[in-house]
Amino acid sequence: MKRFFYLIILALLPATAFSQNSDDKYLEGAVNLVDGRVIFDREITVKGLDATQVFNALSEWAALEYTGEGRQLISNDKSVNRITVRGMEKAQVRVGLFPSKININYFLVADCHDGGCSLSFMRFVYTNNPSSDNPNEQIKAEDYITDRYALNKTKTKLVGGTGDYRRQTINLVNSVTEKARAALLSYAADLDNGGNMQSAQTPVQTVSATVVEKTSAGATQHEGHHMANIRPADKTQFTGFTNTSETEPLTVEGFTVIAPEKIPGNIIKIVEENGIFLTAVNGEKLESEIAGEGGLGVYNGKPALFFNLKEAGTEIPEQTQSLTFTFKNEVFRNATIQMEEWMMIVCIPRVAGGSLVIGEIDQVLIR
Repeated sequence: MKRFFYLIILALLPATAFSQNSDDKYLEGAVNLVDGRVIFDREITVKGLDATQVFNALSEWAALEYTGEGRQLISNDKSVNRITVRGMEKAQVRVGLFPSKININYFLVADCHDGGCSLSFMRFVYTNNPSSDNPNEQIKAEDYITDRYALNKTKTKLVGGTGDYRRQTINLVNSVTEKARAALLSYAADLDNGGNMQSAQTPVQTVSATVVEKTSAGATQHEGHHMANIRPADKTQFTGFTNTSETEPLTVEGFTVIAPEKIPGNIIKIVEENGIFLTAVNGEKLESEIAGEGGLGVYNGKPALFFNLKEAGTEIPEQTQSLTFTFKNEVFRNATIQMEEWMMIVCIPRVAGGSLVIGEIDQVLIR
């Protein structure tokens, strides 16, 4: 109901108040409907890269770019050279004369081919909308930014409010496209300069149906980490780990060993509401555990854990053989709320880039 009155008010406001000469690129033809759905298609051309190299470069970029709240690398399928991500960007729109912050949620599919890639942005929804009584209500782009709702009758000007949604959505699409283009150009330039040749010759391994959800670890960051195992970050490119050795069996009193397939099915909800921490490297316990964001998925056809270190300036060194992650939840003991361990996972690191680590699950212990 509130949105209905909001649209009426917008219709009564002078269109000239929202019109700018620079709005030409947002007018008729800027938003495409495919089978009734808003889809933005963009093409990136980078000469000198084959489909595998484009896939590798965009996989690295997506894994680093799409982490955190509302941002997730969903899959990168080498069999079809396709990468899918979920994104969320904050933007500012005007409601009448007052600016308001909204969230633009979307999906991006990148199909890689020789000489570049095709990007498709789709499934746009807006949350935290000032026109809604419920900040979590999802407003579809089809109901807001199409020519019908965002342009005047002559299609020569943007309508106030909905026009701002349209403008910010198009700006987002163009911005992300340029970031992807820059990643590919940087990759190609690195190859031309004789660098990163291993990445060009050895494809990044495939991630399928990954889950990287925000946790609410809430742990304070401690000083005095065992810096022999965690060193400052000095690069952003992904590095493949060649370690294939098995880790020593982990035995912890009160915990039982289970197969990765037996991990509780509601793990996403559990991790989101509690905490995940890096507690040991190469079997050696850290002096202080490191809080992070993470989740479970599949990497190279095997169960895997995805972990993003929350503390700046930390990175997993390449010689690492194993990582131990501890899952905690809140329990009420002795009249206080405490964080208590309930599951431990030992991983063999396979890929790392900056603070993000993908580890193949080797052992699982649960209380």
